[in-house]
Amino acid sequence: MLEIAAIVFALESRLDDGRHRQVPVHPEAPLVMVQEAIRRLHYYDRDVEFDWIENAEEMLTDERTAGTLSPAAVDDALAAYPEALADLRAAGAAFGFDAYWQNACAAPTPFLLVIDQEAGIIHGIDLQPCRS
Repeated sequence: MLEIAAIVFALESRLDDGRHRQVPVHPEAPLVMVQEAIRRLHYYDRDVEFDWIENAEEMLTDERTAGTLSPAAVDDALAAYPEALADLRAAGAAFGFDAYWQNACAAPTPFLLVIDQEAGIIHGIDLQPCRS
């Protein structure tokens, strides 16, 4: 079985140069890991208050919202990459999102969080990268 990191890196290589990120966090429940990653990703914006959603039914953008995703929302987010989705699920990944993320063109972008609880890492994938 492939490691989550290897699957994520292969998926990122299929996307244009996006603002992908890898964030080390403490291994906890997925929503707690997302909260820690968001604080680290948006360290420059400490005053921003986020709304937290557990098992969101869709990936939101352009909001101060983050959380975990339902299986159906993950299916929608990775519909163009069914093999990667199957591999990530088989490897035990959980999924989340950061609706406040912007791509390189300073536009809102769907930012998928792939949660590796065992390794204590969240991989952020910019699903609509933009070259400025």
